[in-house]
Amino acid sequence: MKKNGKTIAKVVCIIIIILLLIYAVKDSLPQIVAEVLDTAWYTVALIVAATVVYHVIEGVITTDFARIYNPEFTLVNGIMCACCASFYRVATLGSGAGVAAVCFLNKHGIKAHDATGMYMIQYVLHKLSIAVFSGVFALINMHCIMRTFSKYTGVLLAGYALTAVIVVLLVALCVSTHFHRMCLWLLRKLDIKHKNAEKIQTVEEYFNNLKEATKAYEGRKFLLFKQLLINMVKLSCWYIIPYIILHDSGINVLNSLSVTSMATVLAGVLPTPAGIGSMEFVYTTLFTELTGMVNAASSVLLYRFATYVLPCILGGIVLLAYNSYRKRKVEL
Repeated sequence: MKKNGKTIAKVVCIIIIILLLIYAVKDSLPQIVAEVLDTAWYTVALIVAATVVYHVIEGVITTDFARIYNPEFTLVNGIMCACCASFYRVATLGSGAGVAAVCFLNKHGIKAHDATGMYMIQYVLHKLSIAVFSGVFALINMHCIMRTFSKYTGVLLAGYALTAVIVVLLVALCVSTHFHRMCLWLLRKLDIKHKNAEKIQTVEEYFNNLKEATKAYEGRKFLLFKQLLINMVKLSCWYIIPYIILHDSGINVLNSLSVTSMATVLAGVLPTPAGIGSMEFVYTTLFTELTGMVNAASSVLLYRFATYVLPCILGGIVLLAYNSYRKRKVEL
């Protein structure tokens, strides 16, 4: 009875979160649904396939890292972890993805502090791959970018510079003892009345756990480089979506990859929850220069569906199916 109660509670929780997602996007949901229904079925199928492949590759990345700590960690577990993180990333506006992933990894044989360090390294590589991907394709497609987006040169350079600073800080957070000491010193200086001593102690413990966990990656430069390349392949699954939608409008694959990656970089440095709103704004602004306002506005709805709504819904369905499978397996 207790197990059935827990299962029902999980199902209800996931359904509530999906309903909250629908409520959160209620203003644009009718337009998204209308755009999906008005789009050719094979285009929608390709968009769904791109999102599915994205999460499968994310699962491969998670599995490679997880096997450092637990050699019995399976690819299925890695894909489930990716779906779980995507589901909670959307459902909690970005704040719960890391916690959900760490909890999932902890349930599958990886200690919490190791899972925290692993997920942080994975997140850093993800952010680094976004910057590298965009930089590489900006250089490859430089002629088109300079011709089409010359009036945004200052904004683009500022966005790339800020992204580089964020990546450097994230890397330092993972590996630099000096950076940890500097952060703790600054926190203690700001805490003049010593009211936050316990919180600062918690931060210090987090730094120590993170430093200990990341020792597992010493001497694994090839693994990190390989994962950076795999991350770039993963990103291309979403960056190709504008081409799938707009190829009849004259956009080519190179423009799709370079401009979407550029939009992702710029949206990532704007202070909005999980990039919500910022991505749509930057995407529409840039693609309007290539395809016109009407095409850009319609394609951004499908892009939001693919990268925001669909991962949450698919993630919820996958988690429900996975929990049901595990329950049946235990009963047998």
